[in-house]
Amino acid sequence: MVSGVVLDLYQEESFAHYRAGKNVGIFSPAGCGKSVVLRAIINDAVACHGQDAVGVLSWYGAAADLVGGQTVHSFFLCSTHLSSPKQMLSETLQRPALVAKLRKIRVLAIDEIFTLSAAWFRVFLRIIRGVSSSDMQMQPAGGVQVIVAGDPMQTLPVDLSSRPSDAVVFSSLTWRSLFLSWRGSMGILRGNHRQAADQQYAATLERLRLVRHEPADIHAINDTWNNFTDEQRLKMPQLRALNTSVDTYNNEQMQLLPGEAMAFDAADRAMGVTDEDNAKAREQLRRLGPSRLLIKEQAPVIATRRLSKTVPTGTVGVVLALTASGCMCSFKGERITLQRKEWVVYNDSGRVFGQRLHLPVLLAWAVTIHRAQGSELDSVCIDLTKDQWACDGLVYTALSRVRSFGSLCVPGLNDRLIKTNVACMAFWCGLCDR
Repeated sequence: MVSGVVLDLYQEESFAHYRAGKNVGIFSPAGCGKSVVLRAIINDAVACHGQDAVGVLSWYGAAADLVGGQTVHSFFLCSTHLSSPKQMLSETLQRPALVAKLRKIRVLAIDEIFTLSAAWFRVFLRIIRGVSSSDMQMQPAGGVQVIVAGDPMQTLPVDLSSRPSDAVVFSSLTWRSLFLSWRGSMGILRGNHRQAADQQYAATLERLRLVRHEPADIHAINDTWNNFTDEQRLKMPQLRALNTSVDTYNNEQMQLLPGEAMAFDAADRAMGVTDEDNAKAREQLRRLGPSRLLIKEQAPVIATRRLSKTVPTGTVGVVLALTASGCMCSFKGERITLQRKEWVVYNDSGRVFGQRLHLPVLLAWAVTIHRAQGSELDSVCIDLTKDQWACDGLVYTALSRVRSFGSLCVPGLNDRLIKTNVACMAFWCGLCDR
C-alpha cells in the first residue's frame, strides 16, 4: 500500500524504481492499472517536492485530466506546428515566465506516452534539458526524473509515418538515453483489473491486441450485437472510428428529441500581426472543433474541459435546461451551469495568435475511439459497419474500454480492421523477453 492506495506486485515494483530515482516506463494492456500507479507516483512526488516541481502531461486533454494534468502543448505553451528542437528551445528561452516554470520541474510524468511521436518527445525533452542549469545539461532530461506510461498496442499518433521524425516514440535516442541505460527501467504490469471478472473476455482481448486471434474470437464479439434490443443499444455510449461518423450519429439522435435546438456559437478572435498570421490562426481555431454547438434539453454531452473538482474532462452528463443566459447540465448528479472556456492557439514562435471562447461540451451519443482512450465504460456499442476503417490498435482500444462480453455490443468486426504496428509489436515482445 502506498499513501492509502493498494498496489499489486507489478505496480509496487514500478513505484520502487521511481523511489530509487530512476526514469520509469510503465507499460501494460488496458485495464492493468497504469493510471493508478502513475497517480500514486505523482502524489508522492508532489508530497516530496511540491506542486510546482511536478509536471503531469498527456497528448490529449481527456487522458491528461484522468491523471490530474494538462496537454503537452499547454504545458510548454507551444503550437501544434513541429519545429526543430533548436528553434523551439530558442523560442522558449525568450519567455522568462515559462523558463522559470520549467526550471522548477523535478519530476515529469507523461501518460499515454505512445500518442507522442519521436520528434515531439525529442523536442520537449530538449527544452527541459536546455533550460536546466549548465551542470545538468549533459543529462538526457536536464536532471529531471521522467516517468512515462502507456500501451504501445493501442492507438498511436495520428501523424505517424515512416519518416524518422515521425517514428514511434521509443525509436528516439532520447528514449534510449532515459530508459535503456543505468538511469532507467521499463516494466510491464501484468495484473488485469478491468476484465478480472471475465477471464474469457480478457483472453480474447489479448489475442486481438497481439493479432493472434482466431475466427471464433471475431464471431464471439460480433455475436454480442444479438444480446441487446434496438432500444437498449440507443441508450449505450457509442464509439466510432471517424469524426464524420460521430457527427452524423449525434445529429440524427438530436433530431429525435422533442423541442427546438438552441445554438451556441464560439467567439473566435485572430490576433496575428499579418493577414497571413490571422489566416493561420483561423485555420487552427477551426481544427479545435465545430464553432456552432446545437443542443436540446435531455441531450447527452461530454465535457471537453474540467468543469469542477469532481467533473474532469471526458465526463458524460445530460442537458437539464437551456436559457438565453446559458446551459445547465447534470454530471454525476452535480448540476453545473456551463460558462464559456478559453482555448488558445500558438504561432510558430510560441506566441498566442488566436483565441476561442466556447461552451466546454460536445454532444455525446457517440464519441471517437481516440477520445475514449484511457477511459473505462460500463457498457459500449461499437458499430464497425459504419466506418470500416481502422488504424493500428484502434479496434483493441475500443473493445478494451469495458469489463466483459456482457458490457459489449459490436457488429461488423473483421480481420481487415484488426491491425497493429510492426515496430510496436517488436517493442512489446522485447519487453516481455526482458
